[in-house]
Formats: sequence, C-alpha cells, structure tokens
Amino acid sequence: MLPLNLSRLQLAEHSFLLTANLSELCIIFALPQERGKFVANGKTGGPQVLVTGAGETAAYTRTSSLLRSGHFASLLICGYCGALSDVPVGSVVLPNTVVAGYDGVVYQSLTPDNGMLSALDKTLNQEIIRGAVLVSGSRVLLNREEKLAAARKYSLEHPAVVDMESAACARAAMELNVPWAVLRVVTDSVDDEMPLDFNALNDRNGQPHLLKIVLACLMKPSSISGLIQLGRRSSAATTSLHKALNEIRSACGRP
Repeated sequence: MLPLNLSRLQLAEHSFLLTANLSELCIIFALPQERGKFVANGKTGGPQVLVTGAGETAAYTRTSSLLRSGHFASLLICGYCGALSDVPVGSVVLPNTVVAGYDGVVYQSLTPDNGMLSALDKTLNQEIIRGAVLVSGSRVLLNREEKLAAARKYSLEHPAVVDMESAACARAAMELNVPWAVLRVVTDSVDDEMPLDFNALNDRNGQPHLLKIVLACLMKPSSISGLIQLGRRSSAATTSLHKALNEIRSACGRP
C-alpha cells in the first residue's frame, strides 16, 4: 500500500481561469471519440483543440509540442475516465489531485475560477464531483479487481477515478508554467468489466485500431454486447462533455 507521496507534490503557480482571448485556451482530448464533433468555433481565434492519442507518451509528447508552439493562458484536459470508487457512471469530475501511477509524482490541479464553475453549473443538470483524486495509469484497467487494487495502492479514501493521460498533460503544462485543470466524465463504474483488452488494440499513435478491434470481436463474440453498452455510455459522456465545453467557451470573455 503506497500513500500519496506528497514529497513529490508538484504545485502550479497560477489559478486556472477563463481567458477573454479564446486563442489562448488549449483543450486536450486523448481519443477522437472524446472530441467527437466538438470544434473550436469554426473561425479564426477559437481555442486550440488537440487529440493526443492514448497513453502517457503520446499525451506528453503532443501536449508539450503544442504548448511550445504558441502562447497559451490555460490548458483544459478533457475526456473519459473510469471509477476507482463508488462514483456513478455519467458523473462529471473536476479532480483536484492527479497521481502519475507510473512514477508516483502527485500533481495538484488548479481550482477553476468562478466563471468556469458558473458555466458548468449552468449547463449540467447534475452535481459536479469536485475534490476527487485521479490516477493516471500506464494501461486500461479491465475489471473490478484491477480498479480496487489501484485504489488500495494509494490508500484512496476520496472519490477516485482513473485515466491514462492527465498526469502526462499536467507535466507538460507545468514545465511551461501553463495553468491547467481536468474535466472528465465517468464511462465505467468500479464494477464494470471491459469487454475487450483495449491495451492490445491501439495503433502506434495511441489511437484505436479498427481492424484489431474487429478481429478481437470475431475471436470473442460475447464482447459485442459489452462494446455496445460501453459505446452508449461513452456517447452520453461525450454529450455531457461537449455541453460543458460549449458553455465554457461561451463564458470566455464574459465580465
């Protein structure tokens, strides 16, 4: 059992706030499904949007490259996450602590300003889970046993969720002193089992490999119903995420 190593706590120097200049806002997704049809705003001057690919390496490399290419006032790390505790599917989560499960570094997420919180409260007809701990792992956790093991490893008592990219994106932002925050939606509960081993189904760029997924389904036909259910939960999560992002984008520059 490893308690959070606060001696390795990485603190940012700024508050996360909505910027009046949309071009200074960077929004990061790991997967094309998370971005979906979300676009900057269809005209010059909108926020920068990046799909990094899944996993630590892709997330860090592409986030760092984008942030170094221009001046950004804030970075918003978005997408799906899984529950490590009793957090309902569909919950919108604003973690305040991000743990890099692969090296133990703990990142303190920034508290969103009132403009962002008001935007979220306005558009989402549900409670937003704040103060959660997010663990960024090196692989997809496939079942209840693996999820509970990850929670026990860090003695997590708070609402806890898991992904694979947030810590890497946070690291890239902090190296360049860019304020950041995380906004994620839960797609699988602590009890949900992944229908396939997605760790073996990405391409070299960290994107889902369609042919590999099709072949895996042919080898395991019973996975199809689970994939359909996961797809429905992911679609609902994307809708909630985009509602929030559209309102956040509209809130930029409001007095």
